[in-house]
Amino acid sequence: MALQLLILVVLAVPTTVISGRLLGVRRGWLSLAIAGLLGWGLGLAVAAGLGDRAFGESGLLLDTILLSLLFTMMLVVAFDLAAPAGSLATGSQAGLVVVPHPIRDARNTVSYLTRYWELLRIARANGIGRDSLDTASDGTTAPGVSAAVSVRATVEQAGGMFVKLGQVASTRDDVLPPAFCQELALLRSSVEPAPRDVMARRVERHLGRSTNEVFATFDWDPIAAGSIAHAYRATLADGTPVIVKVQRPGLEAAFDRDRRALMAAARFVEKRTTLGLSLSPEAMAAEFSDGLAEELDFTIEAANADLLDAATPDDMGVHIPHIYRELSGRYVLVQEALTGNSVADSKAVAAGAESPDELATRLIRLFFHHIFDEGVFHADPHPGNILLLEDGSLGLIDLGAVGRLGPTERTAMMSLLGGLASGDTETMRQAVEDLATFREEVRPRDLERAIGSMLGSSLAPGAKLDVQLLGDLVRLLGEFQIVLRPEITLLIRTLISLEGTLRTISPDFDLLAEARSVAVERLGAPLRGEGIQTLVMKELTTQFPRIRRLPLRIDTMLDQLTSGKLEARVSFLRSDHDVRILTRLVNRVVLGLVAVMLGVGSVLLLGVEGGPELTEGVPLDELLGYLGLASSAILTLRVVAGIVRDGN
Repeated sequence: MALQLLILVVLAVPTTVISGRLLGVRRGWLSLAIAGLLGWGLGLAVAAGLGDRAFGESGLLLDTILLSLLFTMMLVVAFDLAAPAGSLATGSQAGLVVVPHPIRDARNTVSYLTRYWELLRIARANGIGRDSLDTASDGTTAPGVSAAVSVRATVEQAGGMFVKLGQVASTRDDVLPPAFCQELALLRSSVEPAPRDVMARRVERHLGRSTNEVFATFDWDPIAAGSIAHAYRATLADGTPVIVKVQRPGLEAAFDRDRRALMAAARFVEKRTTLGLSLSPEAMAAEFSDGLAEELDFTIEAANADLLDAATPDDMGVHIPHIYRELSGRYVLVQEALTGNSVADSKAVAAGAESPDELATRLIRLFFHHIFDEGVFHADPHPGNILLLEDGSLGLIDLGAVGRLGPTERTAMMSLLGGLASGDTETMRQAVEDLATFREEVRPRDLERAIGSMLGSSLAPGAKLDVQLLGDLVRLLGEFQIVLRPEITLLIRTLISLEGTLRTISPDFDLLAEARSVAVERLGAPLRGEGIQTLVMKELTTQFPRIRRLPLRIDTMLDQLTSGKLEARVSFLRSDHDVRILTRLVNRVVLGLVAVMLGVGSVLLLGVEGGPELTEGVPLDELLGYLGLASSAILTLRVVAGIVRDGN
């Protein structure tokens, strides 16, 4: 009995894996293990009950294995039936069973679950979830202010990646109430600083000597304490004022933990919600995490500063701080000190030579120059990273995140913005084709109609191009299984953050008008028609490449016609997508028919009496009948599993 029990335990694992292989679907190790455990329990109970046999009797082991195999497969399919159709792994992913390292995965799972619990504890300690009112200075009550303070305190105490998310959220006044945006804005430079002695040891470890030997003065009261680094004022030995940026200790481990927590949440949303199917939050979370990982390496920021400085003409009134590379490294950055105030400082903006509208126009013109002329841009333009200097110029700081675009992406993105500003759905659709990867076959007219429906009344006279419209476009593309390239999603996120900064400077700034103006300059033609002549010239400009190739194509067709080689072909299956769908359909029909024929034939075999015997008391017809029934069940479950997995 003990031996059979040991054999059952040993055989349970490979039999469970084989069950998943026979279904042809990918399952996580946890759900597969649960299905295997329950399947083996049911198999053992049924095998013992059908033959009225006690555990350890002859033949029970083989019956248990066969029945457990079927029960495990049925449970795997049952788990899939509980999920939304089409939300599970499809295509090439549906043919493998992945059993990752359970110890490593368990450790990672415990890590991010612990992080979730820690966040909940911090949130409760700060009073999130309690209804409260604060008394304003005029004696009235201001609902929501206490909640905003609690959220800011929670995010600040959570640290790491969550502070960065709070900084981004502070610019979303179109989504969050003003009280929340004002509180979260404090995270840009007012995070609780780390102890002085900890930061001093980090600087001296990097320099390999005392700070007194390198700097004439060093003020250890940080002028800014951010989520990633502290900024200190200092002077070099020759009296040059500098800013010393020092990374917080332990950030890399904290970001790694938070990244796992964020990716786990994103995977859950993507697999278990309809919103996840269209937005692909896992890819968005990965992109956000990768961008933060670059910001943790100050050598990348130093290279980015040189790159942006080379891409900025002297006459644009923009200053990029000089980096002292001989004193800088991965965790410490020494750069030129810029004297000025954040563009979020309304008093400083009002005291400047330019009006808020003029300043906002200059800022967006700068970014459009970087994006569309140079192909390199500051990817984190929140107000704390843009300074209005004493001489009236703009200063760009915190250059850890910089995006890059190739010539094709620049042209297509400008066309997309121009089409968005003018409501030209055809231009937008053509731009999307250059900027994205199409997972499935998409009919151009269907996409155009969907874009036109999305725009609706958003582009009515007086309307502004806002982040909601860009977000709607991304969601729409997700519904069509269209995935934007990572550099484009980074650019869209940058434009969203930039719009928040522009609204901070000038709340009434019209981004739509500026986008249209810049598009006109770069595309070389008005975006809105000024009569028949303008429309004709615009269409001729668009179609010119095809018109230029037309004579050659006509000459080729005439040559083929005169030589009798002209052929006309009509493709019924014009795309790989159509071929895959038809192949999958035919395969499932064939498998279904085979399963039915096997089942019917097996039942007939089981009804035959007096046939040959394989061994004494074991008729051959009966053995073949049971094997046929098992095969029929396996094939049927495989078809059902495939349909549930992809909805086809």
